[in-house]
Amino acid sequence: MKITFQSGWASLVSEYVDGDQGMMCFVDDKYAETQRFGAMLGFVFDGTLDLARRKIAERVTEYRKKHSLKTETNFERSSYSRGGYHIDQTQHQLRGRTFTIAHLLVPV
Repeated sequence: MKITFQSGWASLVSEYVDGDQGMMCFVDDKYAETQRFGAMLGFVFDGTLDLARRKIAERVTEYRKKHSLKTETNFERSSYSRGGYHIDQTQHQLRGRTFTIAHLLVPV
C-alpha cells in the first residue's frame, strides 16, 4: 500500500517492509539465500528519520509472521550503531538459519 499525501509525497514503508522489492527479497531467498546477514539502505526524503523508523517498526510488527521474525525481536537498534550512526536490525528465522537484516536509514 502506497500512501500519497496532497503534496505529492508518498510513503513507501509498505513496499520497504513487505513489498517484493524490499525486505521480502531476503525472506523469500531472492537475495543471500545461504547467508546469515544482509543490509538495506532506505532513503527518507522528508528527513524525518524517527517517524520513518516508527512506521517501519509498526509494519514489521504487523507482518512479523510473514517475515519469520525471531521470537522477542522486532525492528530494533543494532549493535552495529556507532558514534553518530544509527543502524536498526531485524532478525529472522529462515529455513534453519538465523538471518539478520541491518537497516540504515538516510535523510535526503
